[in-house]
Amino acid sequence: MDILKFCLSALFCLASAASYEIKQSGTAVLNGNVTLSITISDMERPVVWKCDNYKYECDRTCADGTDYKVTHSGDTSKLWIRKVTEKCLTWKFEDENLNVGKIDLDIKNLDLFRSGLMPSPGLSSPIYRYTLKEGPFTQVMLTHLSTNCLEASTYLSTLIFLFK
Repeated sequence: MDILKFCLSALFCLASAASYEIKQSGTAVLNGNVTLSITISDMERPVVWKCDNYKYECDRTCADGTDYKVTHSGDTSKLWIRKVTEKCLTWKFEDENLNVGKIDLDIKNLDLFRSGLMPSPGLSSPIYRYTLKEGPFTQVMLTHLSTNCLEASTYLSTLIFLFK
């Protein structure tokens, strides 16, 4: 009879658990910071934020490092990430009641980074292209593309030289 009670209570707990949305403070930039938050009514500690093999918890005390900070107040838990890396783009959350959440971070210029146009996140990486057109005048066009991951911006400038 005890086994039956245990199985019924386990099924009840699993049935009451739900999946919730994790919100991101804004579009993130590689090597920049971001805050994730989740709100669940009657959230209970311990709460755990996970990425791959990394776990950041809030039980009696909350994780409070230089790179990651977890806070928990009432029905809301937050995770602050100091340096977003390509290694940890998917985060999961769970609380004591088996309520869960999952998010794939929204990263600005991630495709540009993966294509190799941004080889050094956070640093400017110039790319040059030369175009030559011949006609009555020889036209040489120099195009300079510079990207900055910290600012998530791209700069394009073009110089045109005409020769007779």
